[in-house]
Amino acid sequence: MKGMLYRHLLLIMITTVLVIICYHWVDKAVVYYAVNHHLPDYRLLHHIQRLPELFIVLVPLGYLILLIRWHYGYGNYHDKFALSIMTALLITVAFTDELKFIFGRYWPNTYVEDNLSLLRNGAYGFNWFHSGKGYRSFPSGHTATIFAAMTVVGWFYPKMRFLAIIVCSLVILGLIGMHYHFVSDIIAGACLGTLIGDAVSRISLSERGIGEAPSPSSGLGPPSPASRRRQQ
Repeated sequence: MKGMLYRHLLLIMITTVLVIICYHWVDKAVVYYAVNHHLPDYRLLHHIQRLPELFIVLVPLGYLILLIRWHYGYGNYHDKFALSIMTALLITVAFTDELKFIFGRYWPNTYVEDNLSLLRNGAYGFNWFHSGKGYRSFPSGHTATIFAAMTVVGWFYPKMRFLAIIVCSLVILGLIGMHYHFVSDIIAGACLGTLIGDAVSRISLSERGIGEAPSPSSGLGPPSPASRRRQQ
């Protein structure tokens, strides 16, 4: 547990440095690049970045299915995975909403309620502890959501980690291409989602009593003890 805390603190420190660098030298340039190269014209990018919304929509249904299964005495490793990923998603949404209020950052473009933005008004920066839909750019909720979900996937099904990385990359590509978020928003969201997904997965896999996990060699279970020692 102490090792996890140190790793999480290190990730937060690295993320803070990257956010500061991007805020001063990267964010504006990337938004202007997307606009000048007409990336928003590729509507596929819009649909790709909406993938995290599907995960959130399915959470209530997922909990209902698990309750029914447990009521009738079912419950296995995959149910434990489903519970972990839904729990991580709910925690991520809660944290993201609070952080958006704390930072109160302007959006790259005008999307809701005639909000101030970089492209329309030249508005750029943070408005600390400011509520309203026009001040919710930082951190990226979509990025946090998909990273939380894919981090859980990577812990429970190690052989699917490469696929999880691809899914996260596609969502990031969509968000940047449609200039829905600044790069620093995405970095912060990725950090938040990873931290929550990692913590939930570690806690869940350290418990017993919900089915037997498949063997690590099958790729459908947690890492082997040797693999875990290498990760610590």
